[in-house]
Amino acid sequence: MDNNIYLITLSEDRRSLNTETINIPQKGLEILLLNLKQSTRITASILKEIGLSELTNQISYKVGRGATRTLKKLNNNDELQDYDIRERIKGICINNALSSIDERKYIDIIIGYSNYTFRMKELTRELSLYYDFIDRITDSSKDNELISLGEDCSSINNFILSTDIMIDGRPYIKINVSLSNTIRIWCVESVYELPKWSIQINKSDNLIIHKDRECFDSNNKSTQDIIELLFSVPEDFHIKSLKIIESFKNIFSVNINVDDILFDWCRNCYCLKEEKEISILSDLAITESQDIEFCKYTSLSTLISTLNSGYIRLNSIIAMNDKTETSFLSDISRNYKEPIENDDDKYFLANKKFITSFTTRRDELDMWRFYGDNARGACMVFEKINDTPSPIKKVIYVGSENQTINMMNKLLSDVLKISINFRFRLFSNNNPFYKPIDFVSEKENRLLIESKTAKNWYINSENGIITPYIERKLIYSNKKIIDIDDFPLKLKTIILGPEMRQVNINKVQIESILQSKYGYNITVETSAITSYR
Repeated sequence: MDNNIYLITLSEDRRSLNTETINIPQKGLEILLLNLKQSTRITASILKEIGLSELTNQISYKVGRGATRTLKKLNNNDELQDYDIRERIKGICINNALSSIDERKYIDIIIGYSNYTFRMKELTRELSLYYDFIDRITDSSKDNELISLGEDCSSINNFILSTDIMIDGRPYIKINVSLSNTIRIWCVESVYELPKWSIQINKSDNLIIHKDRECFDSNNKSTQDIIELLFSVPEDFHIKSLKIIESFKNIFSVNINVDDILFDWCRNCYCLKEEKEISILSDLAITESQDIEFCKYTSLSTLISTLNSGYIRLNSIIAMNDKTETSFLSDISRNYKEPIENDDDKYFLANKKFITSFTTRRDELDMWRFYGDNARGACMVFEKINDTPSPIKKVIYVGSENQTINMMNKLLSDVLKISINFRFRLFSNNNPFYKPIDFVSEKENRLLIESKTAKNWYINSENGIITPYIERKLIYSNKKIIDIDDFPLKLKTIILGPEMRQVNINKVQIESILQSKYGYNITVETSAITSYR
């Protein structure tokens, strides 16, 4: 009898397999069998007479991860052969050896060396094929900035490895392998989260491939053949690229090359490399704010809620004051509509983008009126942490007569005449940082965070819109490392509005809150404005 239990798990980098071995104790087994053979026939009653009644009970023992074998309970007159006794002792020994083992840590639990070697070959083959796909895609796409890879870690504990190949932020291919035979159903909230292709690696070395959720025949195709198919450009790519080059030359008076043009497999459209597009649309390029401080006007109740909780809220852009937030300039970002689109998509997509706004206008009258509860609220003044780069970006204000916008519209119309779908990535990826020129006096900066994990909702009291929100931890001193859950600015000063009731008392009270929760790092001031009416 093979005396080993083999526990198979993944290495730390998840690219290879590790094995732990447990010996099944059998001391005295041969002596026991020799003594039993002195009886003409071995029955369950004899086992009970010599104190081995445990061997006559029903015995269920593991033969793999999540799999068991059951030996029936014996009647007194049931006879046993050597094999039966060995199997029952083996079952008890296995159960004893595994009693303190957490099965969830292992891909598989194998009894017997021959079974173990077979399973290791099987797992090694699956793992090798999975990473062969990933590595080949990584290598072939290194010069294409649209393509990025993201590992889905949500099922690693079930030993399901999954990687999403993204095209400019949207899933294009999902590659997965279940090493533990566990079934996983991926849930999505919209068609935009569904990959166009899915590739599942199974034990028979066959690939289960779906395109648009329908089976795709991959017989007789190698891994490289499949990758070339997935990332092949249209047959008329070169011809259409020349038309795009001509349009940019005629409309923008700039020269671009075929190498500057990319094909987006998810959206089935053409676009430019980011560097080239920004050079052409430089006056509309979104940049990091170079401002020193960032002011956020709010009500007194919101200020106190923020200080009490220690978290700053970022709301979905769907509930922003300006009702054009979700659609401003959307008509000039592209010249086509995708087959999967419907009219309400803009609201769903907006629920994944969370924003908070600042101004550089410190303690100014009209800002108090519009955003500081008619001057009865407060202004929170933030600054950068440790002078490190921040994700705060300047808002660009765009008027209807903007020359660049007019040229973009003309180009989109021009290439559409020859059936070319084209997209300006600058606008589709940065839409929340553009506002109508009517708001230019606000001198606004914004922090945008994209997240799928919003779990909290509230009703915006100003417009009645139900909206999700996320929160980030309030920072009030310099930190060497900014965590993902930290707000990327530190709170430096709180200014109390010129019309705040009981301002002197409230100043003392706020200072007390700050002292008890945050020390003396945040100062409190009253507004210098005396002419408010």
